[in-house]
Amino acid sequence: MKPRPGQKKLNPDRQAYDPDQRSKYWQKQNSPPGDTNWLWLTRDMLSSPAFRQLSGNALLIVMRVAVEHLCSGGKENGRLVVTHRDFITYGVSAKAVATSIREAEALGWITVTERGRGGKAGDYRRPNCFALSWLPTAEGNASNAWRRFTSADEARRAVADVRTLRVAPPRHGDRLELPRKRVAKI
Repeated sequence: MKPRPGQKKLNPDRQAYDPDQRSKYWQKQNSPPGDTNWLWLTRDMLSSPAFRQLSGNALLIVMRVAVEHLCSGGKENGRLVVTHRDFITYGVSAKAVATSIREAEALGWITVTERGRGGKAGDYRRPNCFALSWLPTAEGNASNAWRRFTSADEARRAVADVRTLRVAPPRHGDRLELPRKRVAKI
């Protein structure tokens, strides 16, 4: 067969085309990097109602906890210590740190495993300890609490409930009890 004008001539010394060569290149380019820590985010996670309802500050909270997880080599989930100052340095508004933590926890992306305490005296101050809910902890499997939201309305209500809550959540791992709506008696 004669090559068309402008078309390169085939080199007879060249090896035959290997159909697996392209897939090997694609796999290498789309696999986790070998020289640094990495973290999976699946399509289900990114398209879930719980993820779409995260505010910008709450997303920064989740990502900062994820950075701490990567810094610990992925072995300390459930004992990830992130301070208020760490969140502010990462870009979370100082006034929004507490609300954003509660929002990310209510939507099921993080879990506060140990509540910290603030204060001026150094002996009494403790930072919060966190866990990423889609990864296993030392105590057990991943909780994937973000999956409990099946619609955007459910997630929106959870965020609205957290944002209207003006008091700090209970200490020492107690569950967050939201105020009940009062019904007017007629």
